[in-house]
Amino acid sequence: PVEAAEGIIAAAREAIEKEPESLNHHIAIVQAYQDIGDFGRALEWLERARKLRAGVSDPNLARQAVELRVDRLKADSAQIGDKERSVMELRITEYRDLVAEYPDEAPFQLELANQLRAAGRLDEAIVHYQAAQRSTKLRVLATFGLGECFQGKGLHDLAVEQFRAAKDELLVMDELKKQVVYALGCCLETMGRNDEAIAEFKQIYSADIGFRDVAAKLGGDYGSK
Repeated sequence: PVEAAEGIIAAAREAIEKEPESLNHHIAIVQAYQDIGDFGRALEWLERARKLRAGVSDPNLARQAVELRVDRLKADSAQIGDKERSVMELRITEYRDLVAEYPDEAPFQLELANQLRAAGRLDEAIVHYQAAQRSTKLRVLATFGLGECFQGKGLHDLAVEQFRAAKDELLVMDELKKQVVYALGCCLETMGRNDEAIAEFKQIYSADIGFRDVAAKLGGDYGSK
């Protein structure tokens, strides 16, 4: 792998001498260094790529830079303490910067919201989930995350509204819909609305009997008679 990567790097560098504005050749070098775990040099070349005419305003390259910095931190053997927490805080810092630089990029809003929710910073997460809801493509994920934040804050009535809104937009009982319906059922269960909760769990049961603990929630002998 190392020899192959070195070959790719050498060929791409030679090509860049002829085509200095070629984004593809720069990215080939980034990928090659990434493949052999040299995240520092991968970042150096990615920053060069981001200065090219074709890369200067590309949010995908900005996201890639964040992930490379995260990979570099994960690989840092000198990192002491809670590395998982350090990675989470780095992601929050980096995605907050991306949101400031690209305020209309809903994927960055959603990723920042996810990281903030994972860190338990629910009020901050809510702001960015609400911003991400403006995206048609990401609205369901953002609505689901918003519901989870409300649930985490004990605002179960608001959580139910969000879970139902997300559920209504999902037409097929895929993995995402099962997660949404399960969260809705659990929220209703917490509120003491057991009949409604059971109705939600039954929808999952009819599609996937093995999903989490829905069979147990409906009673171990449910459907056996």
